[in-house]
Amino acid sequence: MSEVARKAISLAGLVIGVLCIVISVFGPRASLDDMLGATVRLSCDHPLGDTKRTILVSGSGFFINPTTIVTNEHVSPLGSKCQVIRSSDDGPMWFKTRQLWTSEVPDIAILELEEEFQIVPVSIFVDAVKPGDEVYSAGYPATAASETGIDDYLESTGKDGELEGNRNLLEGFLKPQIFKGVVSTEYIFSQVAYIQTDAALNPGISGGPLFKTNGQLVGINTMLDKEASEVGYSIYVQELIPILNKLKINFTAETNFHSLIRDINGFQILVVGIILFAVSLVMILQPLLVPSQTPPVAPVAPVQSPPKPTQRIAKARLIFNDLNIKPQTLDLSGVPVILGRDSQSPVSFPNSWGFISKLHCSISYDEQTSSFLVQDLKSKNGTFINGKRMESGSKERVASGSSVSLSKPECSFTLEKNIRR
Repeated sequence: MSEVARKAISLAGLVIGVLCIVISVFGPRASLDDMLGATVRLSCDHPLGDTKRTILVSGSGFFINPTTIVTNEHVSPLGSKCQVIRSSDDGPMWFKTRQLWTSEVPDIAILELEEEFQIVPVSIFVDAVKPGDEVYSAGYPATAASETGIDDYLESTGKDGELEGNRNLLEGFLKPQIFKGVVSTEYIFSQVAYIQTDAALNPGISGGPLFKTNGQLVGINTMLDKEASEVGYSIYVQELIPILNKLKINFTAETNFHSLIRDINGFQILVVGIILFAVSLVMILQPLLVPSQTPPVAPVAPVQSPPKPTQRIAKARLIFNDLNIKPQTLDLSGVPVILGRDSQSPVSFPNSWGFISKLHCSISYDEQTSSFLVQDLKSKNGTFINGKRMESGSKERVASGSSVSLSKPECSFTLEKNIRR
């Protein structure tokens, strides 16, 4: 393998290794713990008509950012007061919320907390969901265990809470449940887009998130089809995005590209990245660490070089015929020289020669072909080569000895290649 190829492979491996490490550390990944951690239990007091009486309703929701929760409107209707229930080392804790948005169509409510939570909020999948995609519905379905768990836990802590309590009862109440299903189709009802799925959507799970199996949010669990077995509907997340934008609520949006990263991201890609980085780094540093094993070379008597002949230096120039033009001789090179009455011109013409344009023509010398390039700069009265007028703005290649005139014969010059030895 050549040295150039070895270096190219080493650099490519180094870049890919760093990319794998960065993706593993900072990139999104499929995490069931993050999905469950972003799901919350809500306890809401619903007002009963114009009375001061309320009824307690439990539901689910999820963090769209560390201070904002999304749920269904029928979980948190207008005027209701909701609390988030979270577990801690000291037992269950209640956190008050305030309503930012409620709408019956679509069935969405948005709540705000007074403090930030140290959780990983959901990421919204903004590309299309396809039939056959596997999904998870998460939330707190109403079961006998979940309904009695918190009361039984508080009772197990003793009258004044002096006992440790039965942690299993608390976990059963506060730990969300997750159900796997498959997307059937997209369903439109009352001008609202829903995702139809066979993932379990039991009472109590309303307002909870519907995830792709890689952790991206695609819907809000809303209702169960009572006339069909194992068929539920989640509000398509595309209905939520305009509301979040209207309220200027921060959220994370992801596309199919992020889906690809989530699908490949994990501990394996970190290991691959570290190995690629280490091997490539060794390959790059190896020539610096290993001393060269060049065998000794026997001294060679110096050879007297024959004297080099004087190199021929080709120098091109133009020579004006009229002695009133200063300078009369002008050296040329590959850089075009502009001739005319403008200050850019290195040549001065008599003031009475108004027939010359300000930017009349340009001349350069092509050393490789030993020829001259003449370009007319759209002069008013034209540029002539050997008596023939050039087309306005055109460029021509001419040989040494050619005569060029600027408008009139009195302003003419000869192009020549002068060889000096």
